[in-house]
Amino acid sequence: MKKFQAFLPLMLLALVAGFSPGAQAAVANDAEVITVRQTCGTTDNCFSSLADAAAWIHAIRHPSASSPLLVDVGPGEFSGFYCAAHGNITVRGSGIGNTRIVPTPGDSTAIRVENCTRLRFEDISIIGVSSGIEWTGGGDSSYVNVELVADGDNVTRAWVDVCDASGVPSRHNFFASTVRSSGTFYNFGYYTECAETWFFGSEIIAIAKAPVGPHVLANGAVRVIGARAQIQAYGSSLRALAGDADVFWTTGPATGLAGAMVQDGGAFHMHGGILTASAAGAAGNNDAATIIASGDALVHVIDTAFNPTASGSGVAHRIQSVGDNRIRSPFLWFSGTNPPAGNNTGGGISSLDGADMFIETDCDASGNCEGAGTETHVMIYNSTCTAAGPWFDSTTGRCRGTP
Repeated sequence: MKKFQAFLPLMLLALVAGFSPGAQAAVANDAEVITVRQTCGTTDNCFSSLADAAAWIHAIRHPSASSPLLVDVGPGEFSGFYCAAHGNITVRGSGIGNTRIVPTPGDSTAIRVENCTRLRFEDISIIGVSSGIEWTGGGDSSYVNVELVADGDNVTRAWVDVCDASGVPSRHNFFASTVRSSGTFYNFGYYTECAETWFFGSEIIAIAKAPVGPHVLANGAVRVIGARAQIQAYGSSLRALAGDADVFWTTGPATGLAGAMVQDGGAFHMHGGILTASAAGAAGNNDAATIIASGDALVHVIDTAFNPTASGSGVAHRIQSVGDNRIRSPFLWFSGTNPPAGNNTGGGISSLDGADMFIETDCDASGNCEGAGTETHVMIYNSTCTAAGPWFDSTTGRCRGTP
């Protein structure tokens, strides 16, 4: 952020002094629409540099609620967009993959934002190295048909937000968009400390790459930290994938492979869609957790599919809870002749007592469920049961496999 703050006054000073290197023709100070193109020619209200357009916005245009601004960005690759204490700006591209906002040379973040309001992106790709967007402070934004990407090494997050000194959280909405991060050591698709974010029909993906060292410390679709952070996802897909990485740290409050890591008072709500944490294809014995909660986290996930897949003899956790948390996520697995499995060795699912159920279809009246009968028994997850997995047979009133 210091780099961002140092850069802004220089650009503003240049424009106030009358220097506008990207403007090829006249630019009206109150233009409602400006265009950004690789080549402007004699087109009015056009910039051939997105950085110059952003500097003009801050120095001259100052959009407002009654006088918003549309920035129409053509096909190609552009860099240098930022927003600081401004807003009422819509940045519209020419389609995902056609218009790409990337970091300026020497930077690894595509877009930096600080305390901006009513900022909107449409039909565009935002592609960074360490991060796609870094948001500081309050404000709000929305994204429609946007691809937000980070692809780097070590610490990699497609989105990251933090509070400023005021502690006021921001708010964001994603519609039909994709957030994707690929990294080698500490990799999250969406990392939030100070925002309320809503996803509708969108996808968040974290893909681990082969680490520089011996382990991937953490790979998660989302990480929600602190009481000012909240994610709401509806009809969306969250996936954490092993990629070509081999060995992960054991899953814990902030480590390992997880669909959602929620901690320290953070809140995660999901209704509809699918949560996946898959170590499939990774060498070794790797745990995977669709949800990890710690430090008084709130997790409210219903009407959602879960797909935790460990590798080797690793443990597949639907929900892993460390300490006291507020977990509201009952789940009914598919019926069958065996408990649900979570890895390629037939190991079972790990969850929370009373949170999971499945219906076994080959039981007899005595409680033998090893193919001896045709009765259906409702099994409830209970970690104190050990004879035949952590399942309590509600029909017999005994642990599964107990005579």
